[in-house]
Amino acid sequence: MFGFTDLIEGRGFIARVRTDGRAMVEEDEDKTWWVYGVNPGGVCAPGATPKEALQAFRIALQEVLLDCAVRCDTFAAFRNEVGLIFDSTTKDIVDEWQDAALALRKGADAGPLDDLERLRSDSREYTIDVTEVKVERARPLNDGQPQFAQAA
Repeated sequence: MFGFTDLIEGRGFIARVRTDGRAMVEEDEDKTWWVYGVNPGGVCAPGATPKEALQAFRIALQEVLLDCAVRCDTFAAFRNEVGLIFDSTTKDIVDEWQDAALALRKGADAGPLDDLERLRSDSREYTIDVTEVKVERARPLNDGQPQFAQAA
């Protein structure tokens, strides 16, 4: 389980994206660690260690959000597309994640990720919240005239 908050700048909008998601971490036959997104689906990243893969996953998700913001002409389109990405998973992947979470709950060894806090998989909802950030126009600190001073 993971939680991220990002500020994403798009075409004429800024969005705060709060993600409470889930992912799976596993090692392949080449000894590369992979993080596969369950929610969001379709996002994955490799690393030489599990922690490197988790960091790469964090960056990969940010890149997906930024790419999405560049493609979308409006905040509404961005929010809709991000929601579709987050929910793009399959029942098989969700079932596999739930089986792994149940195994950990029953005491399975988490291997190199054993130092991560262990939370019940049903302790939170897996959601994405996309809100538009309103930026008020900044007021100048002076009347617009240059100010000079002598440093002493």
